[in-house]
Amino acid sequence: MFLSLVVYISKVCRYFSMFSTDRLTVPEYVSSRLHNRRTSSDPRAVSPGISTDVQAVVDVSLPALRSAIKTLKSSKDTGDMEETRRAIAETFQLVEEAWVLPTVGRQVAEEICNRIRLDGGLELLLQLMQTPAVEITYESAKLLEQVLVSENRDYVARMGLGVILNLTREQEDAQLARSVSGILEHMFKHAEETSAQLITNGALDTLLYWCRGTDPTVLRHCAVALANCAMYGGHRCQRLMIEKQAADWLFPLAFSKEDELIRFHACLAVAVLAANREIEKEVVKSGTLELVEPFIASLDPDEFARNLLDSADSMQGRTAADLQHLLPLLDGTRLEGKCIAAFYLCVETSIKSRQRNTKIFQEIGAVQSLKRIVMYSSNGTVCSLAKRALTMMSEDVPRRILSSVPNWKSGEVQTWLQQIGFSAFSEQFQELHVDGDLLLNITEQDLIQDLGMTYGLTRKRLVLLNSWKYSCSKIFIEML
Repeated sequence: MFLSLVVYISKVCRYFSMFSTDRLTVPEYVSSRLHNRRTSSDPRAVSPGISTDVQAVVDVSLPALRSAIKTLKSSKDTGDMEETRRAIAETFQLVEEAWVLPTVGRQVAEEICNRIRLDGGLELLLQLMQTPAVEITYESAKLLEQVLVSENRDYVARMGLGVILNLTREQEDAQLARSVSGILEHMFKHAEETSAQLITNGALDTLLYWCRGTDPTVLRHCAVALANCAMYGGHRCQRLMIEKQAADWLFPLAFSKEDELIRFHACLAVAVLAANREIEKEVVKSGTLELVEPFIASLDPDEFARNLLDSADSMQGRTAADLQHLLPLLDGTRLEGKCIAAFYLCVETSIKSRQRNTKIFQEIGAVQSLKRIVMYSSNGTVCSLAKRALTMMSEDVPRRILSSVPNWKSGEVQTWLQQIGFSAFSEQFQELHVDGDLLLNITEQDLIQDLGMTYGLTRKRLVLLNSWKYSCSKIFIEML
């Protein structure tokens, strides 16, 4: 296994060497030391929660990582700028090469990023980002952007948010903007309170200012940051976004000719904002919402996924927690939200199928939501995307159910129960000859006494699924 890993990483290094010169310069000795492999067959202890394959790769990288952090500490104390830059560059390459490893890349990268924090590396980076030496500031910010996994975002939110906010005030520094916009992209995923702090202290204003520029890297970070703020920031941050006219600034991003990722995340941001009924009218007024469905209909999910796989930032796809934030859009009432969420799940299914991890969609509840789309949606784009995602997940694609519920026969009610996961109650419904008209008028007492639904949550779920398509407000209110 180690031999194949050596070959693979050497290919990765040759690939990275072709990149533009704005990357951190990595000395030759760094690469050679990084790729030394232990040949000992002695058993190794495995950290809890990670596989032996992941642990093996991490074990190989740790000596070089510890050496780099140690050098970073000593060079900072002695003021040796060249040694500091070399240590940052070495750490940067270790992290970036971890992210691009197939299958185990996310786990390996997260272990390495967490080790940087545990060894004091995050504290050092935050200190170096305040140094008068601008090159050190640039390179420290670039490395911080790469290591902001969940636990590291926690650390920065507690210990370094002020440092980040100070850097956002350097709006005219184009090179710094590339990294700081990326840092904000990650930090807007941290927590609602963190997003609110960032907004009230000017970070959103800076992002919207950078939206006026033309640098594709900065615009991509800005679009993703705005989408993250909308998705993770809660209703308070969504209201603040509207007050600062973020929906209007999303309009030019959604028209961007530079990059489909910029357009996609601008459309995602505005779709999430529109799902908030309190600000829906203001979002619609911006005109950005009208761009969502035509744009999504023009994209091919597989091609979009291939583009993500070419990017070290995106090639591992999204986590289960990230994907779960799409479900309110998928189950919501606005067509734009359903459309972009179904497309996003198609793209992620393409990525996850390469990782043999499509079970993640069943675990987060996306499969049932996609099946409801197929059964009930009258929109061709949304329905086609949902079918495609289910097929790629190796899930059964249900038949479309006609919306004339009052005309359903008992057999059609049976089909509906099976397709929404209530087959356990099919026999009771059949015995009582429940047809569509009766289904729409069932009371909570009927569900308990005649149909054997003793659990309140089960009854609520059935009614929610029913009212989702047919707006059975009477039943919905009675059950709640």
